[in-house]
Amino acid sequence: TNAMKTLEEKKNESVTTIDNFLQVSKDVARITLAKLYMNSGKYDKAEPLLYAVFHGEYYTLDRSNTYQSTSSENIFGYSKSPQYTYSDALLLLSECDYHIGNSSNAMLYLNNVATAKGINMDGLGVLEGIEMVRKNAMKDYGGMFSFMKRSGIAKTELGLQDYQMLFPIPEKELMLDGYISQNPGY
Repeated sequence: TNAMKTLEEKKNESVTTIDNFLQVSKDVARITLAKLYMNSGKYDKAEPLLYAVFHGEYYTLDRSNTYQSTSSENIFGYSKSPQYTYSDALLLLSECDYHIGNSSNAMLYLNNVATAKGINMDGLGVLEGIEMVRKNAMKDYGGMFSFMKRSGIAKTELGLQDYQMLFPIPEKELMLDGYISQNPGY
């Protein structure tokens, strides 16, 4: 929240230098905070942040299903690794609106992405549609595991145990901080 006060409203450029990495746009902070809220079940707090990204004038959807750092969708990423894209922001917004009861808006945002990516959504609900788009058009983009956890399908679809819903804490971190303990099961 504090970072957003100092960051600029601008199109974020691809990360090619340390200067690009350190000079992110306000949209990067918005999406980061929105994802934190969503992972805590606070969809009502995440929705306005993602809505601001949607209504910005810096990004547009494109038909490509593979990441390109020069894409009009790129919000933040490294030369070959996307972190935040406009498609992802709209799918997150769709998920938020679904969870707070704005089903028509949720379907609108989802259909915008599905149409751009050439995905047929006939007969699918919002969450099924988001899963379909992520699996078929956004394989390189990440975010699928978090979506599956939030949607309650990660354990069954991936065959995970309860303890695997949290990642293990790296051994180095455990050694540096005597007040934390390893996540159960690891």
